[in-house]
Amino acid sequence: MSGAARPLLFASVGIVLTVALGTVATIGWRAPDAAPAASSGPLAVVLLPDVGRSTLVVVDLRTGVIARRVVLRSTATDIAVDASSGLVVGAQSGGFGPDVDLAASLTDVRSGAVRYVDLPVIDPGDVACAGGRAFLLHSVVEASGTVFSAVDIGAATVAATGNVPGPPGQWASAGGAVWATGEGTAGAPVLRRIDPRTLSVSAFALGGLQPMGLAESDGRPVVLGSDGAGSVAAAVDPLDGSPDASAPVVGLLQAPRRAAQVGERLVVGDWSGDDPEGRSLRMLDAATLRDLGPVPIDGVPCALAAWGERLLVVDRVGGRLLVIDLASGRTLSAIRLGETNLVFSEVVVVEGGG
Repeated sequence: MSGAARPLLFASVGIVLTVALGTVATIGWRAPDAAPAASSGPLAVVLLPDVGRSTLVVVDLRTGVIARRVVLRSTATDIAVDASSGLVVGAQSGGFGPDVDLAASLTDVRSGAVRYVDLPVIDPGDVACAGGRAFLLHSVVEASGTVFSAVDIGAATVAATGNVPGPPGQWASAGGAVWATGEGTAGAPVLRRIDPRTLSVSAFALGGLQPMGLAESDGRPVVLGSDGAGSVAAAVDPLDGSPDASAPVVGLLQAPRRAAQVGERLVVGDWSGDDPEGRSLRMLDAATLRDLGPVPIDGVPCALAAWGERLLVVDRVGGRLLVIDLASGRTLSAIRLGETNLVFSEVVVVEGGG
């Protein structure tokens, strides 16, 4: 989730993501729970935050049944899935005092086994996966910019650290690279591309677009935000940063902040943790970003993911995972996650192996 939004969300449950002094990078292990191995089919993994500890709820999408719950050792603020290994990576920020943490969790959600890789810098808040690595953006700002850590997922080790100029912004992967929003030398909004192998950083001007979210559509980064005249979605060429498509986003209560590509559609939402909370999403054409109409939701959509041609939505208030057929607009299933009135949530899909 966006680093800018995290302090507001955690304040509502009394968690303060604060600092701790550095530690030596180590790998920790947690044995799998006693539940049997999950299905080899597609799984939805939903992050449920809590004070001092977070839970990954693993849902078998073929049956609509919760396959297991994996309790992480501390509060996680974001998750991402590594497509090559199927591991789910968590940004383990922890809380304060004895609950502080500075780790990446690597979870095999089919077995329940978790590895923890301690990071050299505190407060990893956002995570994106690219090129077999997990990139975790920290809240720590040094003279050369915001710190990020690169974790080699296969080796479960810290491969490198780097800096993105300026304070932390949005963070996502798209087109085989990692992308970050921020400010240029004159304070104007920029989009930065981080090469997952060399860690070299390239910057591209965003003009008057104020970024509030980052997503991927048709292999390109899509910047979500406002240009002063209204809400906008703008796609960028992943190689040279040139504008590729741009269109207004209408019908939402706030500026857009999150999106998921479902087939040939990009579904956009505006949940930020602040009021007002909408109960509708917007469909755009994934290539042109042309508006295709609303997607009404029976609940408050705070997290989105794609499962083939179906949309997965976490209903924040009801604590449900909704499976929606975009073609008909019908909710095919509503899976109760075991908690209601969530502070926030994230959802990713681990594709099936058979």
